[in-house]
Amino acid sequence: MLNVLIADDEIFIRKRLIKVIEWEELNLNFLGEAEDGIGVLDIISKNKIDLILLDIKMPHLNGIDVCKHIYENYPTTKIIILSGYNDFEYARATIKYGILEYLLKPISSDALNKTLKECSEKIKKEKKSYQQIQRYYHYEKCNHLYDIRVGKLPINTIYDKYPELYNTNSCIFLSVFINENMTLYIDKFIDLFRSQKIDCEYFKETDYIYTIQIFLCKNVSFSTIKNLLETFLNTSSINIFIGLSNPF
Repeated sequence: MLNVLIADDEIFIRKRLIKVIEWEELNLNFLGEAEDGIGVLDIISKNKIDLILLDIKMPHLNGIDVCKHIYENYPTTKIIILSGYNDFEYARATIKYGILEYLLKPISSDALNKTLKECSEKIKKEKKSYQQIQRYYHYEKCNHLYDIRVGKLPINTIYDKYPELYNTNSCIFLSVFINENMTLYIDKFIDLFRSQKIDCEYFKETDYIYTIQIFLCKNVSFSTIKNLLETFLNTSSINIFIGLSNPF
């Protein structure tokens, strides 16, 4: 299901939107509501949001600023702009931020649900394409890392291809053992770390054993890693063995 956030400074509009959206039929999950731009950024910093219904004019932080922030920091989150007739040209200033659709208030329930259905299909197609690209990127990067570790390639080749690793000064290697659905746990683990801007990759050793390599930069503390590991371990019944070494 796609997680949806509704943001409008008028409570009656928010409540009406919540009421008329066909949540189950469209396979959408109502994750929350916000009355201003600051509320939007607070919610999205704590939750995975797929789609935002966003009023263009809100107090404290307007819709354009919210669109810009989301475009720069949460590129997979999509937005449908809600605009009054007099604000439409103002709303068009957000076009460079990849807005999915513009809806004029007041919005009929049929038009709203039709738009949500179309936007949901776009998001799902984009997600599928993104996942395919990420799988290829992961496969290519893992092969490169492996070739360096076994001495097939010089270390400078990884820095040329992945310059973000210049800032890596050490790595944590985790050997993860589990006899359940391994892919599910590994995906959750990787998402947890990457949501905190911590780069990591995983290598499948056998059906029940994965090695996870976490790249540590100077601005990442061990306490941060410890807290994330504890969070992960508290939600799963797995065994992890940990080793610390130079990056390669």
